[in-house]
Amino acid sequence: MTKINDVGVNQQRSIMKSLLAFISAVSLAGFGWAACPIPSPPSPAASQESTLEHLRRTGFNYYREGQYGNAAACYVEALHAAEALGISNIATASDLNNVAFLAEEMGNYTDARNYYLRAVDLLNHLGEAGSIAAGGAYTARGVLLQIQGSFSEAEASFKKAVSLLTQYAGAENLRTATALNRLGRLYIEWGKYPEASSLLREARAIAEKILPEDDPKLITFFDSEASFLFRL
Repeated sequence: MTKINDVGVNQQRSIMKSLLAFISAVSLAGFGWAACPIPSPPSPAASQESTLEHLRRTGFNYYREGQYGNAAACYVEALHAAEALGISNIATASDLNNVAFLAEEMGNYTDARNYYLRAVDLLNHLGEAGSIAAGGAYTARGVLLQIQGSFSEAEASFKKAVSLLTQYAGAENLRTATALNRLGRLYIEWGKYPEASSLLREARAIAEKILPEDDPKLITFFDSEASFLFRL
């Protein structure tokens, strides 16, 4: 995992300034008013954890229970704790992604878009591993933009994901195939069938090289091509 200390003093200051400005504005995004409801009494395991890890674990537990508002509040508090500790790394970006996902699940699409973008801004400064994670964040943001009907923005987001993942994860990587598949599905919905056909075939070919024949993940790629054929 690449931490902020690995990227140079000037970049450290730039990243932390950006992150601080964002965290200071978190209360405007609909989650800052709620405190993370830590279970009481805390479990024995909690006393052995750092504040950050305890907040993250509590947020994940609330997510599993379907309590998205509480989960988001815990991840936002984790962001505040990270800022107080001067930490800005891939785990911090993961917290941003988690809040984005939860905002999306609760229908707060504008907030979700902003959180995904902030995650990408941070990840782009964190080396190769950060670039791969940024590819995933761009893919997730593209899906959200497609749902909202912002096809041009979604296309740009998916293309950025494909570019980053191809460069840093490799052309024959499942994450790269997934981004290509999502871009192809966007083109189906957009009516750009020639572009969709090429991308879906490419994504499926990559997936078939990587995954065993009985892997259920392959269904996603075959379903996409089936959807394309149904539209013709």
